[in-house]
Amino acid sequence: MDYTEITALAVGLEKMYGPRGGRGVALRAGRAGFKYILRQSGVAMGITDLQFRLLPVPVRVKTGLNAMAVLMAQQGDEQVSVTENERCWYWRSQHCPYCWQRALNEPACYFTVGLLQEYFSWASSGREYSVSELECQAAGAAACLFQIDKKAID
Repeated sequence: MDYTEITALAVGLEKMYGPRGGRGVALRAGRAGFKYILRQSGVAMGITDLQFRLLPVPVRVKTGLNAMAVLMAQQGDEQVSVTENERCWYWRSQHCPYCWQRALNEPACYFTVGLLQEYFSWASSGREYSVSELECQAAGAAACLFQIDKKAID
């Protein structure tokens, strides 16, 4: 699927279900999409073997997050970098397929938010983490920037 088709899908969801409903469907699709990434690429990413699963949660989360960034670069044109500070991880997507050539007043990458939420839940054995999009290309930013708090919600 190319960027034009992915963007058209996001726009179609918003037209069909309204802006709020479309965002909810995209968020849910992102969460469901992680399971497919895990099934298709988990072994290649090195995140499904026992050695990975036995790592401490902070190490497991960071290692898998970097592996997902590499996978996104390999699977498409998305250039993802992962950085962190003592409070948060940051996922920065230089070429985001979900808001490509869109002009909006607010962030639009709900699929990615859902994908990251599900990854963190899976990697931490069911704990939930706050994931928010701080900057979005559709809203005029140079890249889409997501913040993931290091402290779980629950």
